Amino acid sequence: MIKVANAEYYYKGIQFYNDYQPTLINDLLTILTPRVDHARVVGIFKKLNNLPLVKPYLVSVQQSNIKAVNEAYNQLLIEEEDFDTLRTSIDNYGEVFPFFKN
Repeated sequence: MIKVANAEYYYKGIQFYNDYQPTLINDLLTILTPRVDHARVVGIFKKLNNLPLVKPYLVSVQQSNIKAVNEAYNQLLIEEEDFDTLRTSIDNYGEVFPFFKN
């Protein structure tokens, strides 16, 4: 996958893995992290209603402080009722959630 020049194939590969090898999707996303648009990846999994599957990916790219990633990850934490981790996430990456900041 990393030798493919056309970025559209990354997203087709992501969809293929989601359909046929979902247990390996985070491995693929780890490899593609420097090459993909993280907001687009989040959009794909929101559309598929499968964000919990890529939670490890969201955690790994949250350091980029991308609004779509932060919102998706924080929403997962709310659904899981993991409020301590949510507080940490907002404290560390709250620039996109200024209304949560103290």
